[in-house]
Amino acid sequence: AGAKADAEKAVGRKIESAPSPAGAGDAKLRDAVTAAQLASAVKGPGSDCGGKADYEFGWSTRLPAHTPIYPRGHLVESAGTDRDGCRLRVAGFLTPVEANDVADFYYTRAKAAGYTTERHQSGEVQVLSGGKAKAAFAVRIRRQDDGISRVDIVANGG
Repeated sequence: AGAKADAEKAVGRKIESAPSPAGAGDAKLRDAVTAAQLASAVKGPGSDCGGKADYEFGWSTRLPAHTPIYPRGHLVESAGTDRDGCRLRVAGFLTPVEANDVADFYYTRAKAAGYTTERHQSGEVQVLSGGKAKAAFAVRIRRQDDGISRVDIVANGG
C-alpha cells in the first residue's frame, strides 16, 4: 500500500489505467534474459546497443524520467551505455505490487511524457512498450510464484 501511495505521489495525480492487453506481443521481448536480448527486442533506435552495455547499479540512476524504478522497488540489476552512438538503460527490480498496478504507473508516466504505448500479455508476463521520436522503451512485468513482481525496464534512444 505504501509503494502504491508513493507511486501516485510520484506521478502527481491519479494513476490512469493502462489499456487492456492486445494479444501476447513479441516473444523475443517477453522471453529475453540478458540486457542485450532486451535491448534488441525493443522496437526503435538502439536495438543493436545491448552488446555494448556495462552492468553496474549506477545505470539505474540514469533511467529516463518516465521509466524510473517503481517506488520502494528493490533493484537487482542494472546496465547501460552511452558509447558508440548508443543511449541505453536497462534495470531489473522486484516489488510486491500487483502487475496491473505497475503497468498503470508506467502507462501514466509514459503518456504524460508524450509516448505512444501498447500493452501485451501472455500468461503471467505483461509488457508495456512505446516510443516517440528517436526513443523507445519497454517495461516487462512477471508475477512470480511467491507473489512478487519482477520488473525489467529497457529504454533506448532519446
